[in-house]
Amino acid sequence: MFVGIFLHTFAATLIFYSMGFSNTSTEQIDYLKLNAKTDETTAPVFNLIKKGPDGKWGTAESFDQVSGRIIGVSRREGEWQGNPVYSVRIKFLDDADNTSKFQVEASYNSLTYSILNALLSLDKDAPVKIRVYSRSSKTDDKMYAAAYVESNGARVDWHYQIADIPKPTVGYVGKKKVIDDSNVVEFYHTVVDKLTERFGAASTPQKQETAPQPQQESKPKSALENARPADVTVGEAPPFIGPDGGEDDLPF
Repeated sequence: MFVGIFLHTFAATLIFYSMGFSNTSTEQIDYLKLNAKTDETTAPVFNLIKKGPDGKWGTAESFDQVSGRIIGVSRREGEWQGNPVYSVRIKFLDDADNTSKFQVEASYNSLTYSILNALLSLDKDAPVKIRVYSRSSKTDDKMYAAAYVESNGARVDWHYQIADIPKPTVGYVGKKKVIDDSNVVEFYHTVVDKLTERFGAASTPQKQETAPQPQQESKPKSALENARPADVTVGEAPPFIGPDGGEDDLPF
């Protein structure tokens, strides 16, 4: 696997799955998870998930880029603490030996959206390299996650332009500012489905386990009541400049 090691220490929150590096077939496959957490001391990375000597799953190494040929894309829907969660799995064939395989899982957030939008411009069987990094904002002092996607040495542009991408709704529940991005989620469900049609489906681990979820009785909530608090970020980023100096705006 061609990966660039990102020399960086960071605190990461991950959802771990109890699984072996195999699927329903007998092929061996490594699993990575994209961590979009970004601030003044932390940059986005691909975490290689492996079982340690204690038998627990954790981050073995972290990388700032992956490359290969995409051979499968699937989306995953679940629930965490009573809230819906979504992610996408992208399966790669290693471009170094055309034999090894690895799979990246990325939660829905603006960094993932930017990558998916570019992959929709990628031809089937074309080699691809995805690099993630942090960029300073042009409008404030914060650092934001960014991605650069290339194929055969050339940048892969977005398939959809800013004007074509829906924007989340900002509102208030009492005095709490919240964001309803359900329209954005549905839009990227469609994007992932199109990628699945083009590249096929990604493999699914044989067994998945998550922490027990608390059971709560509650009345149905409105869209805004179900929205996340505005101060809980999930990787949103303002416009940034790509490494080639060109504009590469994230949707919000």
